[in-house]
Amino acid sequence: MDRFGRKRMFGISTFIYICLGNCISWLPGLEHILIFRFIMGFFHPAVIDAGFTLVLEVFEPKYRSAASILIFVPWSFGMMTLTGFAYLLMDWRLVLFACALPSLLFIPAIWSLDESPRWLIVRGHHNRALQVLQKAARWNKTSLSPEHQLRAIMDNILEESTNCKPVTRKGLLPRLKHILHQYTILF
Repeated sequence: MDRFGRKRMFGISTFIYICLGNCISWLPGLEHILIFRFIMGFFHPAVIDAGFTLVLEVFEPKYRSAASILIFVPWSFGMMTLTGFAYLLMDWRLVLFACALPSLLFIPAIWSLDESPRWLIVRGHHNRALQVLQKAARWNKTSLSPEHQLRAIMDNILEESTNCKPVTRKGLLPRLKHILHQYTILF
């Protein structure tokens, strides 16, 4: 996600997830459904992580907890109403299709999203980050600090990010220990 950008990863993953989710109810057999669900499961973390990061990076730190909770409120309400919805439709294919169909409305929103200003700054794209910040200021009907102050802040963020690079492990044994540790955490 950090290499390609949050917006690009979110867009690609979400588009694939939506397409597969809308096709899954029309597949002929269980093996096809399981393959599609496996692929969807592969893209699900990218959708959640990239979207979550995109949202949280535009909030001030004091509002991030509330924003991180509010992001998942619609999903929670959807899950609570799913049983009643399934009871009304009485066919698992219709339920799957009816649940996936509204996601098509989300596709145009993917292209209207802007890249994370923080990611742009860390990657050294200060002009693009400034454009995104100016667009956000226009939407919010507020004004930004003068450009020279914003560029100084961007330089500080870039300097902090270069000082926090992960330590590379040299040698085969330290790398294997790191990989084993990561898989241990996974399980």
